[in-house]
This record gives sequence, structure tokens and C-alpha cells, in this order.
Amino acid sequence: MANETQEMTRGGITRKEFARRLDSRLKAKGWSQSELSRRSGVQRDSVSAYCRGRSFPLPDKIVMIARALECEPADLIPEESRSVVERQPRFQIEALPDDRSHKLLTVHKMRIPNDVAAKIFQYLIDADTAMSANGTSGWGE
Repeated sequence: MANETQEMTRGGITRKEFARRLDSRLKAKGWSQSELSRRSGVQRDSVSAYCRGRSFPLPDKIVMIARALECEPADLIPEESRSVVERQPRFQIEALPDDRSHKLLTVHKMRIPNDVAAKIFQYLIDADTAMSANGTSGWGE
């Protein structure tokens, strides 16, 4: 019992319980660990460690894994969703696994001066216009 209590570090569950939840989601999707790694952007070795119950992912990795699995972070680790959102980076740029010429930009609520917001907005409009001219769009993809 003491050993079990020492293992509880996230949301009141053990690493093994997290591994069981992750494995269940992978089986439901018919995915391998490599597929989860590819779709989530989390390194293959890290996914393997989570699936074997060797470690817990950091909050940003929980979000990446949950997005890939199309579930909520709290589905993987109870009570984690609130703390994950609180600790999410204000913005991030991620590599797209199937497209080396583009990146995925995610911006969370962030307070910035009006002139900076206007510059960013204009830059995004210009980028979208250029992409549209090439027959693609970056919005919502």
C-alpha cells in the first residue's frame, strides 16, 4: 500500500493506471505507439515510456496526446485538464508530420498592445492571401 501511494503523482492515479488508459485509447483507435508519436508530435521514446508505465507526460505532452487521440486531458489523467490549461504556453509552433514546408501556430489567450495585435493580424492576412493564391488555406487546418 505504501508503494502504491508513492507512485501516485498525477490526478490521483499511478503511472500504470495512466499506461492502461493510454493503451485502451490506442487499441480503440487501432494505433501503435509509433502512430501516436507521429500524430501527436511526442517523441517515440517518450510514448513508449508512458505506455510502459515508466513515467507521466508533462502537461504540454498530455495536451498533445489528448488532441491526437481526440479526447480530453482529463480522460487520461483526472483533474489534469484545469492544471494543463493553466500551464499551457501562450503560443507554440509545431512541426507538421506530413508537411515540412509549413508549421502549425497555436495562440492561446494573450494580452498584447493594440499595435502589436494589428501587425500580427496583418501578417496572418498576408500569409493567408499568399497561400490562397497557391490554392491552399491555413485557417482551421
